[in-house]
Amino acid sequence: MRFSVLSTFLFLFSLATADPTWPNAIDELEELAFQLFSANARKFADNVSPCTDQPFGPGRVAAAEWVRTAFHDMATGSVFFGTGGADASIQFELSNPDSTGIGFKSTLTWMSPFMTRKTSMADLIGLGLYASIRSCGGPKLGITYGRVDATTEAFTGVPQVQNAYSIFKSQFARMGFNEVEMTALVACGHSLGGVHAANTPSAVPANTYPNNMAAFDTTPAVFDNAVVTEYLDNTTADPLVVGPYMRTSWRSDLTVFSRNNATMRSLADNTTFMNTCQDVLTRMYELVPTGVTLSSPIVPYVVKPYRIALALDNSATTLFLTGSIRIHSGTIPLSSITSVTIHYKSRSGSTGGSYTTSLQGYGRGFDDEFGYYPLRVSIDTAVGISSFTIDVNMNDGTKRSFDNNGNEYLVQDYVFLQNSQSCLNSGSGAFTAVAAVHNSQTDASVSAVITYKIPRSSSGTNPVPQMSNMTIEMAKGTCYGDYTFYTASTTIPGGISVEATIDIVSSSGDGTYTDEFRRGRDIGGSCMDFSGISCNANPGSSSSSSSLSSSSTSFFNSTVVPSGTGSLSVSVTSITSETLTSSSVPATSSFTVSSTAPSSTVASATPTESLHHRESIGGYTLVSCQTEGSGVRALDSTSMASDEMTLEMCMDFCSGYNYWGTEYGRECYCGNYLASSSTEADSSECNMVCAGDATQYCGAGNRLELYKTTASVPMPTGTLSHRPTVGAWSLIGCWTEGDNVRALGAAATSLINMTNEVCAEFCSGYKFFGTEYSKECYCGDELAGSSTEAEISECSMLCAGSPVEYCGGPSRLELYTLSPVITGVATSVPLSSASVLSSSILLESSNTLVSTFVSMTSLPSSSAHMTFATSSAVDSSTVSSPFSSMSTVSSSPTSATATLQNHPTISPDWTFVGCKTEGDNVRALSSKSTSSSNMTLDTCAAFCSEFTYFGTEYGAECYCGFSLAASSQNASLTDCSMTCSGDGTQYCGAGNRLTVYKSPVSAPVMPSKIGNFTLVGCQTEANGTRALSAKATSGSSMTNELCAEFCSGYSMFGTEYGAECYCGNEVGRGSAAVDEGECNMQCTGSYAEYCGAGNRLSLYRVGV
Repeated sequence: MRFSVLSTFLFLFSLATADPTWPNAIDELEELAFQLFSANARKFADNVSPCTDQPFGPGRVAAAEWVRTAFHDMATGSVFFGTGGADASIQFELSNPDSTGIGFKSTLTWMSPFMTRKTSMADLIGLGLYASIRSCGGPKLGITYGRVDATTEAFTGVPQVQNAYSIFKSQFARMGFNEVEMTALVACGHSLGGVHAANTPSAVPANTYPNNMAAFDTTPAVFDNAVVTEYLDNTTADPLVVGPYMRTSWRSDLTVFSRNNATMRSLADNTTFMNTCQDVLTRMYELVPTGVTLSSPIVPYVVKPYRIALALDNSATTLFLTGSIRIHSGTIPLSSITSVTIHYKSRSGSTGGSYTTSLQGYGRGFDDEFGYYPLRVSIDTAVGISSFTIDVNMNDGTKRSFDNNGNEYLVQDYVFLQNSQSCLNSGSGAFTAVAAVHNSQTDASVSAVITYKIPRSSSGTNPVPQMSNMTIEMAKGTCYGDYTFYTASTTIPGGISVEATIDIVSSSGDGTYTDEFRRGRDIGGSCMDFSGISCNANPGSSSSSSSLSSSSTSFFNSTVVPSGTGSLSVSVTSITSETLTSSSVPATSSFTVSSTAPSSTVASATPTESLHHRESIGGYTLVSCQTEGSGVRALDSTSMASDEMTLEMCMDFCSGYNYWGTEYGRECYCGNYLASSSTEADSSECNMVCAGDATQYCGAGNRLELYKTTASVPMPTGTLSHRPTVGAWSLIGCWTEGDNVRALGAAATSLINMTNEVCAEFCSGYKFFGTEYSKECYCGDELAGSSTEAEISECSMLCAGSPVEYCGGPSRLELYTLSPVITGVATSVPLSSASVLSSSILLESSNTLVSTFVSMTSLPSSSAHMTFATSSAVDSSTVSSPFSSMSTVSSSPTSATATLQNHPTISPDWTFVGCKTEGDNVRALSSKSTSSSNMTLDTCAAFCSEFTYFGTEYGAECYCGFSLAASSQNASLTDCSMTCSGDGTQYCGAGNRLTVYKSPVSAPVMPSKIGNFTLVGCQTEANGTRALSAKATSGSSMTNELCAEFCSGYSMFGTEYGAECYCGNEVGRGSAAVDEGECNMQCTGSYAEYCGAGNRLSLYRVGV
């Protein structure tokens, strides 16, 4: 765990001219670390910048709390046993006496939205340590990648203020620090913030310090050595050194400092203090468990492709390559750059074309500045793209070329998410994915792999959600030109679907292609129509010649014209020519350039409309160029982003809201009111061109092109507060959702004009209503028994329809009842003993989401009736409804021809096990899952045919597995009381209850022998290299047998991650044998076999 500052600087210097090979595992963390402000800001550090920010209340310096979180997380580690350390185990320790106070929870809550399958919470805590120290003026700490999140709390404790010096010495030695380093680490860690009365009343009695916080030194929001110098000159007010109310034995800073005065005197020199802190703080969060390998320190790319994506235009003859080239100005000064050119190769690898772009947007971090050079490259679908290289054109006529370390920047165009035709409802989680798949992949199996988050518990004890994933097979649809659309629809569970990521995977005999890590928050709420002509309607639509070789620096549009060709206003450059010539073509004409021509000159037209600010769009007028709010979005009701953004697109998306605005050229925000801290800026500061229309402005970095409705909108007046009464309803308080079940489950809606009054009206006839997430409303006659009261401060989200009311929070209900105000709610309030099967459809015209609420048929009188909701998309042509209103459509019940019962068997060979609970913070059956509005036991049985168990839940969900989670418990049969959504004669579990069946299928194994290969065991990867590095492949139909065949001729093979295959003749240094139980991922081609796991190989050797 030793870490040399000098070696760090030498390493950083060596990387100054060597970018990682893109794409890289570090990419997401690199962007979060360095893209902090202005254009394309990831905003990770907003809570600690400036250092004086106190977003969670007066006296709570967020930067200090981020530092403390990193220390408390690390402090459970042991260099002796190789356990604990920087592993995010603190999320499971928030109820421990070691980690009291709200600072840890608020820190993890802020960081949770940034957690993805590529960024662990542990890495984010480490990044937070870097950000907080640097924001407050401290040294640059090393940023590394690769920490693995713990799944349970650690065993060893955090040092306590009352400890004796000998105990401190022992505890810090366990962490890898000697006495001198211990003293330095305490001094560095206590340069920021202080001690809170609420957390340590023995040190800081209540009401004796401003905001009940006693600072460690006189500069609690500046990283400096004042904590040292004030201690040495006896002016310190550090409550852990002095204080009339403290017992002498509880002065922990005094205990440590006084034993090491020589160290303290050396730290009085500010340069020494900064260098020492850089060393010990970096090392502090590099203590990781055995088996975890951290990356080298991360520095910004010099040149990096950013958010590269493909889209098929409506003519179905042109691909658009979008994104940006990001350039680090500290390495190549932006003032020295004329333009940036990319040279791309065709799908076959031959010469494709080039595209030149100019600077449009600046971004920055704490120490770095970047320029963004946007891409919108038009590529003929018949030619395609496989890779590109980058030239940075300098003012002096020279150029700097980048080829991704000799690999070129790879772009596959065989499969990609068609963003505009896909849609995600952030409220319900209803998601439709549309992928464009090249027609050469006619035998492809296409799927959407969705990684999503589920809150761990309704109590909110652990604010970090659990990562989960599902794989949805996509159905082949209509062919358009050289591509065929594949579609899948599902509901992303968990309530935070915008934080999901999507991989589109196409597997065929030609290999596997993936469009990976597409973000849910970038997908709009409405699936847009695709107006291209299908292959059957226009068999000759596939072109044999390429359009555009290269475009000039400005964005351009594609417009559908009757012939099906795109209308482009561009200039073209031959990639073999040093000279550029341009002229004009009609604005509505189409043209092609032979794909075999070495060079060409194509005319371009002057745009029919010049770039300017639009004074009005539809029923909205331009307000101004507006800043974002201070620590809050100016418009925070909903948002979307698109690489085809126009003002009209944003207006349509925000239909029904009072305000909308565009930002960064591609982002759109909606709201019914403007944050009070948002201010007017000069119109010249909104200078970024809309990604989808070169004649429009779409804001800029931290600047909104803001529009307001021309309709008369009555704005609410009054003081922001929790309403004690709403009509005849009384406020109970802030309450959690239930454990894996809705607190109020009878009916629900989501509206952009939500207020508590609107929800009360919607829930008329029920005993309870509650608002949540600003715009959601839930009703019921009973409250789930696992719903508990929370602090009223946790219901802190303003109502979408009123800036003076609170409407709950994430997983928190602003709960009202018609009864007198109560302090507790019965765990079970029976509903009526009979119910008629009925349905109603609530429509929101913004995305034509249909939420169907079905009341189940009559149950025995001792049981409460259950309800469930399903969602599906409908053709907007069949729906007519104002966005802010609701329509109800009734349907007649269908009489069941058989009796509702628990079926003892399901064909072919499934037998009924019983009603089971979900596991403790884990799915009872976790191997595979699906959901359907027509779910039956037979459907689920067929879906899980390769597994030992299947279970149905919530009437519409299906789960498979080879074993039940150990924490899954037997439940009463009456608990599994929801009928299947597709068969009224069958039970399909309930909330947090599974109707479970078992088959004779055996659990998967690692075959002991495959051909002439014999199982060695489960093996880790090597240090810094693959354990087997000679040859590799992967696929969605991987088995150990397939890998053995692929590795014929080698002495060893191994399978990993269920889908990967590696070959070699020797095992790389550092690879080690581990328990075979750690190779526990089923092969993608056979659920009966294990194919390794993450960083684990199922290893086979010839002979043995």
